[in-house]
Amino acid sequence: MHETSSSAVIHLRLLAVPALVRGNSAPLALERKDAALLALLAVDGPMPRARAAAMLWPDVEPQKARNSLRQRLFRLRRSAGSDVVVEDSALALANGVDHDLAGLTARLAGDPSAAAGELLGAFGYEDCEEFDDWVRSARERIRVLRRDAVAAAAAHEE
Repeated sequence: MHETSSSAVIHLRLLAVPALVRGNSAPLALERKDAALLALLAVDGPMPRARAAAMLWPDVEPQKARNSLRQRLFRLRRSAGSDVVVEDSALALANGVDHDLAGLTARLAGDPSAAAGELLGAFGYEDCEEFDDWVRSARERIRVLRRDAVAAAAAHEE
C-alpha cells in the first residue's frame, strides 16, 4: 500500500463540482464514475470490490464490471499521481485523502453556508439504478443537515 506523505495530502471535493486537489495544484476534475466511487467510499467507508463494481456497472457481467473498476482505479491513480483508493480486504480511501464531507455536521454548526453545492454536482446516475437511489438519499441527508444548521443559527439569533 502506498502511503501519501502529509505534504502530498489529496483533498477530495464531492460537493458542487467533484474534483481532486493535491496540495496547491489546480483541481483535477473527476469523471462521473470516479466521483461516484469516491463518494461511496467517503460516505459509506470501505466496500467490497464486487459491491462497488455492481453498483457502478449494473448492466454488465460481474467480471466485466470488476475489469471496468480495475481500469478506473488505474486511471485515477495515474491522474492523481498517487493512490486515492487502496484495497486490503475492501476498497477504501487511501491514507492522506480527506474530503469535504468529513466533519460536515460540525462545520455546518459553525457556518450554515459551509457546505455549498450538491453532492456530486450535476452528475446524474440514471443508468445505475441502485447508485442513483443511493445518491438521492445521500443528497437528501445533506440537505437535512443544511436545513437543521440554518434553523439552529436562526434560533440562536432569536
